[in-house]
Amino acid sequence: MRFFFIVFLNQRDVHPYTKAPIKYTEPIQDEEPTPNFTIPVVTIADVIKHQKFYMHKRFAEFQFPSNLKLSNFTLATSGQPIRSVVITTWRSGSTFLGDVLNAVPGNFYHYEPLLNFGIVQIRGPPLAQLAISNLKNLLKCNYYDMQNYLSYGKTHIYLFTHNLRLWNECEQYPQFCWNATFLSEFCKLYPFQSMKVVRLRLKLAEELLKDES
Repeated sequence: MRFFFIVFLNQRDVHPYTKAPIKYTEPIQDEEPTPNFTIPVVTIADVIKHQKFYMHKRFAEFQFPSNLKLSNFTLATSGQPIRSVVITTWRSGSTFLGDVLNAVPGNFYHYEPLLNFGIVQIRGPPLAQLAISNLKNLLKCNYYDMQNYLSYGKTHIYLFTHNLRLWNECEQYPQFCWNATFLSEFCKLYPFQSMKVVRLRLKLAEELLKDES
């Protein structure tokens, strides 16, 4: 994986209708029947296709490093995103720093990905292996093995609300928000990823650096 590691230590009001209803003294003529229009069903593929089109348009003239193109930096096109990981602790200003990184155009933000582990500091077994596996899955946009994470997020939506680009889609298509296929494919469209973690000891992050994928 390609990383930048950052260690950060210390409508107007609606009034009720009050007029008396109109009473008709003559029968009302039947109106023409309303055509039966079928509203097309939006699919995950539709949302992904639309977002992909938007991303290509948004980054058509973006200056990537070394004159590379968007396709070089998205997992959807077998590229490698530029990843920024903040390893820190509580009350360090990391939420602010995470929001700064998230202001970068085309950034996909993994906010506190270990929230479902509780208020703990992960220093080693038995939690370390699962924690590192979860971080790798997210950085690779693999939500299929993250059922505990997704189940937790359904009742703790701030897990996703900090990721503004994702949450905008969640508000429009809530039926897809916690769907592993949607999340995986949506994440893969972004050339930048950021993550901030406060529950993992710095020494355990070395394993992320060793992963060349």
